[in-house]
Amino acid sequence: MLSSWPCSSSKVLLKFKNLLTVLRSINKCYCSESKTHISDLQLNQANAILANLIKTNNPTPAIQFFKWTHNCVSSPNIAQLIHVLLQSDMRDVASHVYDKMVIQFGKTYNFFRLFRDSLGDFGCDYSFLIENYVRIGKIDESVDIFAYMSDMGIYLSPDLVQRLMSCLVDSNSVGLLAAQYYKLCRAMRGKGFCVYEFLMNGLLRKGVIENAFHMHRQVIQRGFVPNIVTCNKILKRLCINSQIGNASSLFDVLLLVGPKPNVVTFSTLINAFCKEAKLEKAFQLYNLMMEMDLVPDLIIYSILIDGLFKAGRLKEGNELLLTALDRGLKLDVVVFSSVMDAYVGIGDVGRAVQTYDRMLNEGFLPNVISYSILIKGLCQQGRLVEACGLFGQVLIRGLEPSLLTYSSLIDGFCKSGKLRDGFSLYDNMIKRGLKPDAVVCSLLINGLCKQGLMGDALRFFFQSLRMALIPNLFIFNTLMDGCCRLKRATDTVKLFMLMGMYNIKPDVITHTVLIRGITGQGSLSSAILLFFQMLKRGSTPDVITYSAIIHGLFKGKNVSVGLQMFKLMERNGVAPDIAIYNVLLNMLIKECNLDAALKLFGQLTDRGLEPDIITYNTIICGYCSLNRLDEAVQLFEKLTCVQLKPNFITFTILIDAFCKEGRMDDAIMMFSKMLEKGPKPNVVIYSCLIDGYFKSQNMRSAFEVY
Repeated sequence: MLSSWPCSSSKVLLKFKNLLTVLRSINKCYCSESKTHISDLQLNQANAILANLIKTNNPTPAIQFFKWTHNCVSSPNIAQLIHVLLQSDMRDVASHVYDKMVIQFGKTYNFFRLFRDSLGDFGCDYSFLIENYVRIGKIDESVDIFAYMSDMGIYLSPDLVQRLMSCLVDSNSVGLLAAQYYKLCRAMRGKGFCVYEFLMNGLLRKGVIENAFHMHRQVIQRGFVPNIVTCNKILKRLCINSQIGNASSLFDVLLLVGPKPNVVTFSTLINAFCKEAKLEKAFQLYNLMMEMDLVPDLIIYSILIDGLFKAGRLKEGNELLLTALDRGLKLDVVVFSSVMDAYVGIGDVGRAVQTYDRMLNEGFLPNVISYSILIKGLCQQGRLVEACGLFGQVLIRGLEPSLLTYSSLIDGFCKSGKLRDGFSLYDNMIKRGLKPDAVVCSLLINGLCKQGLMGDALRFFFQSLRMALIPNLFIFNTLMDGCCRLKRATDTVKLFMLMGMYNIKPDVITHTVLIRGITGQGSLSSAILLFFQMLKRGSTPDVITYSAIIHGLFKGKNVSVGLQMFKLMERNGVAPDIAIYNVLLNMLIKECNLDAALKLFGQLTDRGLEPDIITYNTIICGYCSLNRLDEAVQLFEKLTCVQLKPNFITFTILIDAFCKEGRMDDAIMMFSKMLEKGPKPNVVIYSCLIDGYFKSQNMRSAFEVY
């Protein structure tokens, strides 16, 4: 056990070696005669020898002797030995000696008094004692020594004070913290360290919120009012960590006991409430500011206006904007951009343009964000010429277009079918040093897929991967959907496997795309298998997924399984939409079960659904297939009552049915209505009319139509 003690590698002086040899001989001699005599020798002489060794200020022989006789040495000499070791910068050895002393005399022994009586006021020794008290969990005793040192003006290192505070926080010793708060602050003065912030953050991090607030109250009761700037920093940290409830409670404490909240305090909490869409609470704080005669600044108005617009409360947002202007506040480009973004978000580009013009009139030049927001709105409405004009202004002013600027324009070009212009912008991005992200690439891939250019879409995708693109789920879903529509099953499977390589988990849309593609190829059993695998993986099918598989089953004339799938959907709590019912109605019509279809059609309104034009076209087609043309016409006339506009398919079904029945006058009357209400007739309509005239042997009229 003694061999495990750390010791210096310096040589032991020869005279002490001889002394130890003599002492061992004496010990051996007395051991053979009387235990009482050896005890007397150790108590009387061991302390004297150790005291003489300590006086040499060479710790090595003293520690060697202490190892041999530590059970016999008195506590004052041990304190002296620890002091010599600390003076010699042998703190580890001193800690071992201290541990031996604790074992010998017990934890309840008053080591503080021992050090004070034996050594006097040596700061280094007290620091050592505090450090070791903290180490063995004697927090109260360490605080007593700290208080004594503070009263005596003895220096204590900042690191040790910080460790002491951490222990007090960990042990939730709020009373001790409050009682010693002044002395802790004095010990850390001039060190660039805020005691209040450290203690509050520590308690809040531990989750002992009430303890933190209790300490705040006790500190103020003792006459020490923290700086509101520090309180604001703590409040902001709570808000950043999404602890808005705790932040609100801290704010209430500040209102109750101080320090008085300032504009920054209010803006911090108002911003947190607006981000959580809790506008009512945000405006309660705004009103409280007014009651406290605190004038809201530009930041607060910006936060509130942005929150109102994002919540869709545009009227209130405009009113608050006017209030800010009436109070003489000079709004900045950030506020105007926020207002523009809100209008673009609801599709009101006209108001966004008005806001843009107003910003120019107020003397503010748009930044890249302002331009990007307006470009996005114009592109959404297909106003590409104006959007390109704004993009030109960005370049003329020497501003650097952002990813949002490019992605908005590329999206506009792709949606209007101008893929060449979209890829030209893509190349311009790369030349300017911007790295296209997954959003930009997905827009171009989606544009290619919609035009059926799957080869180009796949080539661009793999080229982007080589340029370090990190693909997202939307890109894979878009590519797989395009491949499925063109019945490129092999490419679809490869893309699905590639998703796994990028650790991208398929979602409901992925499974829906695959099910639609598989059913389109007639492999109904594989589609059903994939559907139940989807359920097994914990993914919940939505109404579109059910619609895809039910449509595939009905199309494959597997009516019974399709109806069972419909019942499963209802059991799983997925509410059928009008698209599902259109599939069911179409199936019933094809099965020549018009009565069941009409019964279901009559129940749609009761089930909270409004029939769309596809629903009406399906029923009209059912009437026509059974030569019940008058009822078909009656249903056609009802379309105007439900404010639905007949489309090209509606007119085609009726005109074709009249022509097949030889009712050419009715066909021409329906054709006239089509010319009046639109849409424009195409070659299919003209072919039906010509065929009808030929069948009725009215060659002249047929050639006139031709």
